Amino acid sequence: EHEYEILRYVYTRIVQDRTDTEIQRYITARESALEQIRTCMNEYLTEPKLDQPILIE
Repeated sequence: EHEYEILRYVYTRIVQDRTDTEIQRYITARESALEQIRTCMNEYLTEPKLDQPILIE
């Protein structure tokens, strides 16, 4: 519960310190990174290329 309060405080500070546009840009970048990781994982699981390293741009 204490950890939740800390996270809530931090999130509130982030929202207060940034504009909606900045927050949206950050969220979009995170979603894009997660989508890239998901795509790489799916490719690896369906057709693993064990001799090649996994590259994330």
